[in-house]
Amino acid sequence: MSLEYEQHFRVNARRRAMDLLARREHTRQELFLKLRTRLCADGPAASAQSDNDNESLITLTNAESLLDQVLDKLEADGLLSDARFVESFLNSRKHKGYGPLYIRHQLRIKNVDDEGLAAVSDVEEAQWLDALQTLIKKRLSAGEFPQRGSKDYLKLQRFVLSRGYSVAQWGEVERRVSQ
Repeated sequence: MSLEYEQHFRVNARRRAMDLLARREHTRQELFLKLRTRLCADGPAASAQSDNDNESLITLTNAESLLDQVLDKLEADGLLSDARFVESFLNSRKHKGYGPLYIRHQLRIKNVDDEGLAAVSDVEEAQWLDALQTLIKKRLSAGEFPQRGSKDYLKLQRFVLSRGYSVAQWGEVERRVSQ
């Protein structure tokens, strides 16, 4: 692989990475997978050939190595940050009415490290309870909290638990709302 082509690949990868980061924050792994898919499947990496017939197309291993270098540079420049992604993701999901269990699960799926998962635990319990109370008030069209054991009560409880709130949080907000 020629040095000229490596430089072209790095520039193209950085440009595409910055385009993706301009839309939203990404984890390093997410960005790596997106770039690998875009640049190695249909980009110049798949079709570039050197003038010398003995040299082959860029290999996936070489492309991944170059992508790692590009991502290292983006992290060094402060453009790529897993901590910033976690903060953004946490705030986004919390404002959409999702609870800590759901958010933690989604972050695990995105292979966020334990330090990132700890950010979910750092949010005060009172904030989660306030968010849940707001969610329940929005969900209740009549404004009345349903009777315990009724069909509507069980439906609301399933909804809250599916949103990633714990049974303890549900019980606390139930006491708050029904008073």
